[in-house]
Amino acid sequence: MLFKDQLNIFMKETGCNAKQISELSELSTATLSRYRNGERVPEASSNTLSAIAKALEQLSSITDSPLQHQEILDAFLACSDIHISDNESFRNRLNSLIDTLDLSITDLCKSTGYETSAFFRIRRGTRNPSDPIRLGQDTASYITRECTDEARTEKLNALIDGYKDADMSQRFEYLFHWLMETEQKPINDMESFLKKLDSFDLNDFIASIHYDEMKVPTAPFQLPSSRYYHGLQEMMKAEIDFLKATVLARSKQDVIMYSDFPMEEMSKDAEFPKKWMFGMAMMLKKGLHLNMIHNIDRPMHEMMLGLESWIPMYMTGQVSPYYLKDTQSQIFHHLIKVSGSAALNGEGVKNHHSDGRYYLTNNKEEVRYYRKNAEYLLEHAKPLMEIFRLENAEGFQKVLEESYNEAGKRRNILSAPSLFTIDHEYLKTLLDENNVDSTMKEQILTHHLALQKKMKHVLETDEIVEELPYISDAEFQSNPPSLCLSDLFPGTDIHYTKQQYQDHLAMCDAYARMHSGYHISLSRRAVFRNLQIFIITGKYVIVSKNNSPAIHFVIRHPRLCSAIENFIPPMVEE
Repeated sequence: MLFKDQLNIFMKETGCNAKQISELSELSTATLSRYRNGERVPEASSNTLSAIAKALEQLSSITDSPLQHQEILDAFLACSDIHISDNESFRNRLNSLIDTLDLSITDLCKSTGYETSAFFRIRRGTRNPSDPIRLGQDTASYITRECTDEARTEKLNALIDGYKDADMSQRFEYLFHWLMETEQKPINDMESFLKKLDSFDLNDFIASIHYDEMKVPTAPFQLPSSRYYHGLQEMMKAEIDFLKATVLARSKQDVIMYSDFPMEEMSKDAEFPKKWMFGMAMMLKKGLHLNMIHNIDRPMHEMMLGLESWIPMYMTGQVSPYYLKDTQSQIFHHLIKVSGSAALNGEGVKNHHSDGRYYLTNNKEEVRYYRKNAEYLLEHAKPLMEIFRLENAEGFQKVLEESYNEAGKRRNILSAPSLFTIDHEYLKTLLDENNVDSTMKEQILTHHLALQKKMKHVLETDEIVEELPYISDAEFQSNPPSLCLSDLFPGTDIHYTKQQYQDHLAMCDAYARMHSGYHISLSRRAVFRNLQIFIITGKYVIVSKNNSPAIHFVIRHPRLCSAIENFIPPMVEE
């Protein structure tokens, strides 16, 4: 039985709800929700597991069948997905891999995002990893990706039976389970983020919320020149009042937002998230540009969940995401949000944010003061990612030109073969069969010739590994892949037939035979339908959404780049 199932059984038996367990165990309802739906599983030795058991014991005491703490804990420990952490065993196996494979600690640390000094303390046993599962996952991913030579493969096969004959995905799983001595499934928050980005359709989203029918209100909004808001309920009102003041004012000045206040308590309110999202949508509908400084000084899992919620707004092209590189305060919470007409400032103490205070003002002098501070903050911030749509296609072309001249190992995770691998005459025929108009056809063919020349130059010094999906007949009928034209921001998708796709795969094989630096591998299934991911290891990542409207994300943040570099979809070497 899985932990989530056992937890839900106990909750049903005791007749309790998530809020009651949350209050007694001092866990947030969001965290408890992730345990209940299986997104997360607590470790056997954690205080969390014991706290949930104690809460259930207390809640069952008023029922006809009271439960004992140890009885509940034993049932949890018997669950198949509960991971029993053994830091000493993990350390020994990690050291064994490093010594056996003669790994570069510098390269391994760069890949996993660990500081070299901290990693050495883990090796010596003077420090335990804060998240051994994630370190094990990142280490297994690095070794699977980098240690592919025959000598190292033989050494790994001696440790793990069957490693040599396994495909890349299986090698990763085998290595992770050996390292952790567990059958627990490795966590991959980046995969969740990328899959949501892959499946998100801006046109469908706009239709579902009736975005095109929204009217920016012009009714007068009575906001005093300044007001203080105390406590959680008033803080939520302050957030909405700021959005109202911004939407209803005449100013079209850019908006700057930053907050490191936790949002979990506010998200529990049934109405606040809806009102906040509607206010944000109206702000974007008005045509305002938002400079959002994200607080990413938090665990990777929480950071990726937060970024997932911003995908709809990223897709509009009206949001520029930033982050602060400097270490954030561990004691105080701060908030500053400024538009052309209003400013919201907040302060509080960590773990006591509900006793904090917000200050909202539309006084011109005060708004000018807070805007200047927000602009200073923005000067310290670095782009979390650059987002390019058709409106700023010229800027994206500059990024592409830079990438062609960037030295480094390249890995591309694709939903369809790269355009430069297709035969030029075959491409003409394919475009004709899709009834592409003459202007667009000429643009595509000109781009194709230029791209072939540039990639030939890249392959003179660097290697490119491309991971491509083999798509079944059934998948073709439900969701045929499109020609990769996102660089050109086409207004429509040009779909392959099954034969055309197979022909293009054959051309990829031929291209690989002619260019020793180009390698391809086929996946068992299409991991993504609409994404093309281009990685220059250790430098940056470009994530391109291929279906119309095309959009590109250029990611330079080290943790995000490392997480994408470590992402290994199910692969079979070809």
